[in-house]
Amino acid sequence: MKQKRERKRVTPTTFTHSRCQAFLRCQMLHAWRYEYGIVPMEERIVFGFGSTIHECLDCWHSTRDLELIREFIDTTHSDRGINDRQRSQWHLAHAIMDGYAIKYQEEFFRTVATEMVIEGPVINPTTVRRQSSAHRMKFRGRIDGLVQRHEDIEVGPNGTYWLLEHKTTSSLNGNYMQAIWEDPQIFLYSTYLEQSRGIRIAGVIYNVLAKSRIEQRKEESEVEFEQRRAALLAKSKTGKSSAQRRLGESDEDFRTRLNDIYSPDATTPMFYRQEVLLDDRRRTEAMSELWWTVQSYRAAKRSGHWLKNRQQCHAYNSQCDYWTLCSAEPGEVDDLITTYYRTEDAFVELRKGAGWRELQKQREEKQNEGNIPHSADHTQITAF
Repeated sequence: MKQKRERKRVTPTTFTHSRCQAFLRCQMLHAWRYEYGIVPMEERIVFGFGSTIHECLDCWHSTRDLELIREFIDTTHSDRGINDRQRSQWHLAHAIMDGYAIKYQEEFFRTVATEMVIEGPVINPTTVRRQSSAHRMKFRGRIDGLVQRHEDIEVGPNGTYWLLEHKTTSSLNGNYMQAIWEDPQIFLYSTYLEQSRGIRIAGVIYNVLAKSRIEQRKEESEVEFEQRRAALLAKSKTGKSSAQRRLGESDEDFRTRLNDIYSPDATTPMFYRQEVLLDDRRRTEAMSELWWTVQSYRAAKRSGHWLKNRQQCHAYNSQCDYWTLCSAEPGEVDDLITTYYRTEDAFVELRKGAGWRELQKQREEKQNEGNIPHSADHTQITAF
């Protein structure tokens, strides 16, 4: 009797929005990051701060416990006493979240879930067919929040839902908002969430937080003062100057300045929300772009040749993280990787931040032991 051949199980290749964007930006960059799992030894500071604020917002919309958020910020900036950059970000994170808690004491929506992972097969939108089992691909992502507006809750459990998308930016203007509206990410997320949960996503609420660029004033050294005073004397017609040495700004004074900037009464708003309805045409376009990006990836993977987009090597006056590797001689690459890079899980965006949850767990354990009383009013999210 002829035995039935056992089919080999193939692990699907995972694609995220970040991976697609990296591939479209530069195939070689994508290969270093996602094929070989190589990242710079020193992570860019801007990404670290954005992740901190995202986790703070996750905590706020899950518990509305500002004290827990403050404790989390303090814990994640433990070197602020010796690290000027970390101290600056510590001040900024506190000011942002304190102002956010005041600004949005009352919400017009109910939080259903936060940090929810969505996934599904990559499907050809024309034929509605997925890849063959030998080349199966899946798309994964993590949504910041799933909410229901109070006016939609009255419809019942099958009413419409909205995605809550957090954004941090140093430049909050019309160009920035136009750019995020054109981003296909949210259309992919809503489509896969609808397919997996059987719910209707009406749109997205963009929750934008602006990052202040002000810096804490440092004390002027004697050399700096003398140079500034000499320059003023050279311009003075009387040959005299009343300039005095500039003193440094205390932490309290700097925090006060930041708090004023993030006050609800501030002249320039630092918090902005925009509701955007999602249309089916854009969803179809996003799914089609995902499909053809994956097909281009498969072609590059088969050939073993990743194209370099040299226009991205120094785009926006910033050198690509992998330029050192791409410009090196073949025999130098291994040594450069060992010296300046490290290996890391490629899908950082799929990790669920556990910092504030661990702090919450520790607090609850102490409460159960009767060590510290705590009466904060927590609003837990509804299980979804």
